[in-house]
Amino acid sequence: MTVAGIENSGQKAYGSAPTGHLEMKCFPTSKKYDSHRPVKAIIVGAGIGGTTAALLLSRKVKNITIDVYDRFANIVRYLGLSSQCVSDEVKREEHGHPISTQASPVMYAYQLSFAPNTQWFEYYPKDSEIQKCHQDTVKSFGLFDRFHLQHEVLRATWLEHEHLWSYHVRDLKNNSHTHSADFLVSSQGQINVPNLPAIKGHGTKFQGEVIHTARWRPEVELTGKRVAGIGNGASGQQLVPNILPQVANIDHYVRTKTWMTATFARDLYEVTADVPGGPKFTKEELNLFQSDPKAYLEFRRKLELRLHHPPGTDVLGSEANQILRRTIIEIMLHRIRGDEQLLARILPDYAPGCKRLTPAPGYLEALVGPKVDYVTDPIVRVDGTGIWTSDKVHREVDVIIAARGNARGGTIPLQIEITSTFIAKAIRKVQSQLYSALHPSENVAPDFNNIVAGHFENKVAMDKCNTWFRQAPGRSRVLVTWPGSYHHRASILRDPQ
Repeated sequence: MTVAGIENSGQKAYGSAPTGHLEMKCFPTSKKYDSHRPVKAIIVGAGIGGTTAALLLSRKVKNITIDVYDRFANIVRYLGLSSQCVSDEVKREEHGHPISTQASPVMYAYQLSFAPNTQWFEYYPKDSEIQKCHQDTVKSFGLFDRFHLQHEVLRATWLEHEHLWSYHVRDLKNNSHTHSADFLVSSQGQINVPNLPAIKGHGTKFQGEVIHTARWRPEVELTGKRVAGIGNGASGQQLVPNILPQVANIDHYVRTKTWMTATFARDLYEVTADVPGGPKFTKEELNLFQSDPKAYLEFRRKLELRLHHPPGTDVLGSEANQILRRTIIEIMLHRIRGDEQLLARILPDYAPGCKRLTPAPGYLEALVGPKVDYVTDPIVRVDGTGIWTSDKVHREVDVIIAARGNARGGTIPLQIEITSTFIAKAIRKVQSQLYSALHPSENVAPDFNNIVAGHFENKVAMDKCNTWFRQAPGRSRVLVTWPGSYHHRASILRDPQ
């Protein structure tokens, strides 16, 4: 433990103590006592995670200066921004791909518990509405000027003797600068690096346009084009029905099949291709939410209770998981108009829950139509005009769109709030107890990893799917899910130990 604020140069020896050691006296700096010394924290990333951390730290930590850095030009820029519904400025963002709504009730998934928005337009709102909500919250907290957009943190180094972070920032419009801070919060997100397919000729030989959904290029014309869509995760499932009306056809390449359910949880409004945003809130409902905070809180509480999954569904081979499997199969078969042959082609060979369940409005319906070719044969290579698969078939295309996800997955604001509150308490501990720094105990990390490994040994998360829930393909360590309940996690992180 390193203690700050003590003048070691003022030490003097005074004879022998009873133990035989010299008695040393320290002379603290003479100044007014303040249990909250000034500190500076930087946050890398202005997505939901970084924004939530900045908001909470600004209210929970006294005498703190906060700087948030992000290489993009908007706060909370990636949720699947719709190129049909956002402004021209947002369309130019690298993340402005044509995915219009979030298939999770926003009252739970995309708003903050301490800054709720009572005026959502619809049950599953468009990304531009979610983005505006978070930007408005930042402004209401008086933090907008502390967000340094189009600034990329290139590196950060912990200076042990100075007890500071030295970090180098590149202003994408001007020059680079080096600064220092007491604390660094990494909130870069886990979906900020596109996961490009490792396909021979993919980036060198193809003569048409190549796009990744995480770096969408709205200037690329898709009308009447032959499109290859690679990947059927959440992005791929939203991509297909959204671009289908304007393209000539889609060759949809699928490596890992996915379970698709009507909703994320029971008793929620089902998303459909016709109404992807779900029902719209009435004027009377919005007025009630705005005028009666208790009524809106009760509405949100009832909604959240529905999102708790029944016990046992996460256990591999359990009856509860088998029931879930049968239920999802019935839903999928209904959405593909009872086509048993297509069902056999799209059903996964792993347990539901190994990967995130996705409602995917309009996706299964699109597979039944004449404009989509569902291809499961592995891609061998790409040439100048199209794609070769392992069955020696060549399909010519004009545009290749990679929707294979990103390097990692993401999280939800409730968990971010718990983590940010823990960080705030750790900073206050440093302030009030005169620590210069806190270092995680290296000897306890293996113990926690062993608990994680044991907890998930019989869980669906360890089945044979490829998922960003885990550290790597195969039976690797689970990274995203806590080894216990949400209440357990909140209790464990209540105070820094």
